[in-house]
Amino acid sequence: MSVTIRNGKGGNPRSIIINAVNEPGDFERRIVILDNDKGKQEMKQARDEAKMSGVEILENSPCLEATLLAILRPKQDFSTKESAWCKREFESNYMDKKKRTGLEEYNEVFSKQILDHQKNTIPELKTLINLMQGIK
Repeated sequence: MSVTIRNGKGGNPRSIIINAVNEPGDFERRIVILDNDKGKQEMKQARDEAKMSGVEILENSPCLEATLLAILRPKQDFSTKESAWCKREFESNYMDKKKRTGLEEYNEVFSKQILDHQKNTIPELKTLINLMQGIK
């Protein structure tokens, strides 16, 4: 099994699901990673669209940066923080916004040792690692 990762095109959660459905290719599974910091109705529409389209959703609460911070600071709960705060905190302490698209930057911040250690305490991370390893 191989994994193909595509960068999202942005937009609202529902449009991200639709973009994943329309991505060309014969994929066994389509999985979208979303921040769930949008309004309840907006997230409901995305979840409904995903269910109808057979797309799986992995949700970060409230955002990806909260999950990244939780990996680096395991004793803290970031799920109740505002997304803007999480983004500022991550970018000011770990990775400048200008470097966020460089994969090599993540290798420096997130060692395999850290990821292996944290995967059993952070459900989002464990799910993502399992997906990459082909474990359902």
